[in-house]
Amino acid sequence: MFTWRAFADTVKDYRLFVNWTFEGGFFEGQAMYKKIKELLEAKVWESRGLSVRPVRFKDLPLELGIISANTSHPDKAKRMQVRTRLSAGNMEVARALRDSMSVPLFFKPRKYTRAGNTFEIMDGGLICNFPFWLFTGGHEGYLVPGADDNARTKVGFILDKEIDAPSHWGCPEPKWHVPGSEKGRSPNNTEALAENPEFAFLSWGGLFSGSPFGEFIGIERALRLVDVSLAAELTFTEPWRSGIKETYPYYEVYIPLKGYNGLDFSVNKDIRTWRGMVGRGYEATVAKLINAGLIPGSARKKNPYRP
Repeated sequence: MFTWRAFADTVKDYRLFVNWTFEGGFFEGQAMYKKIKELLEAKVWESRGLSVRPVRFKDLPLELGIISANTSHPDKAKRMQVRTRLSAGNMEVARALRDSMSVPLFFKPRKYTRAGNTFEIMDGGLICNFPFWLFTGGHEGYLVPGADDNARTKVGFILDKEIDAPSHWGCPEPKWHVPGSEKGRSPNNTEALAENPEFAFLSWGGLFSGSPFGEFIGIERALRLVDVSLAAELTFTEPWRSGIKETYPYYEVYIPLKGYNGLDFSVNKDIRTWRGMVGRGYEATVAKLINAGLIPGSARKKNPYRP
């Protein structure tokens, strides 16, 4: 056992491959969980000079809903799990976030055992990638009803990898762009993953070098299926979204992210790329709020994320 651990810790490429093959994900996700836990505790307790302890849903000053997917539950109606103050008041928020971030292939599914049954909890986006209904009349049993729920303005955000940012926004070129142009191009998933040294084995010079797998096409195919699944979920909810727009003061902000990829986990190490993404979000949000009459045009300020 100790020999195996020593080998696995030394040959990281092999360890990642084994984790993916036998555990369902490359990473445990504990580093992310600990960081989220630390940030929440600092915000909720330390900033108020209170003793630090795990932050539960009932400790939050505002309503929050986190979706996760219980993919192995025999009852299809119970596969979508919604954690809120009402449905999971005593649950640690960081734990619910860790459950919901179990993106297939990358983070190991969270496993829970109840009444002798083991359930695997994965990314909530597999079942509901855009849970806007939580903030309408559909929140019954999940959020505390308020007298102004229906009248309150609602804003949804959609990250669109197929749209380029308008040139007049003045945002920097996206990470993957057409040479000599501000237009972005869409990298494939393995190309994005290869940006992070942890995934070097996906490239031609990595673990599969010289093998008939090439860049391990199986992973690329699996990732493509995840992309299709998430896009399909948004499409299937289109009639529902249209109904919401007609019934409530509801607006959608499409953030143009062509030239970026959600699997580029090295983004935080590249300040230009990070500013490029956040700056696009800022410009798209301000434009929508002004066009919808929610804020006056005079409220527009210089994009703080522009270089």
